[in-house]
Amino acid sequence: MSSPEFDFAVLIPARNEEATIGRIVDECNRYCRKILVIDDGSSDKTGIEASHAGASVVKNLKPAGLGAALELGIEHLKKDGVAVIVTLDGDGAHDPAFIPSLLHHHASNEADLTLGSRFLNEPLAIDVPSPKRAANFFATSLVAAITGTDLTDVISGMRVLGPKVLNLKPKRTDYGFSQALVVQAIQNGLSISESPIAVRYDADNLFCTGKQELFENISFSIQISDNVDIRRQLFMLRTHVERLSRVSISIAGRLVVLHPIPEHNGFIFQFQSPWYAQLQEEADISPLIRF
Repeated sequence: MSSPEFDFAVLIPARNEEATIGRIVDECNRYCRKILVIDDGSSDKTGIEASHAGASVVKNLKPAGLGAALELGIEHLKKDGVAVIVTLDGDGAHDPAFIPSLLHHHASNEADLTLGSRFLNEPLAIDVPSPKRAANFFATSLVAAITGTDLTDVISGMRVLGPKVLNLKPKRTDYGFSQALVVQAIQNGLSISESPIAVRYDADNLFCTGKQELFENISFSIQISDNVDIRRQLFMLRTHVERLSRVSISIAGRLVVLHPIPEHNGFIFQFQSPWYAQLQEEADISPLIRF
């Protein structure tokens, strides 16, 4: 499938991705003539490898965060007259081969924002490790509880941003940017669609969710929620995350356990059987937070 006949650019935020960024840019070259890599304070050769592969590169001297890198890239591309941007990660998780189908879906649905969903097509989700499935389920269900939407992948980094979305200002420089952009689009009544993508994870390195990323996303959820009960539970959850302690969460009819991994300063998310969760709650073994 070839890309739609309209101008767009690819935006890739990257930090210390010298091993993968060149190959990703090279793959993107098949579908797009304009590729911008934001080198977010890398200490390796990320920027050099991206440039050698044919991308334009803007480098932050110091790490500014995912949101800041995306905002910087959006502003640069807008100044160049770009009205549609495809974003994807520089670590190889997102396959650029899905760029054409994402763009076709975006155009045919006249969407303002199109999310590349890892979970719309189950056969495509075969390579998503179970901890990533559970973590995404939690994040997406939380946004659904706060906004009343039924999206399946609100934190996907592969997405298509239309002109109206490019003018949004989430004011998040951290990992919460991706979630905040979706919420702000919902609040502004913009059209959001989802199109299936496959991902390719390095299970050696991407087996847990970082404490800081999780803390920032929970803090953002507290900020946007006007439900007193949800906010109370979120404050409790944030305390457990800050302390890097084990906690169980009941949300959208499922139970998810967050196991701390101190040596990696993060958590592994796992689905839990309700039967065991009830035993744990009755024995007061593990705190249970309900949404």
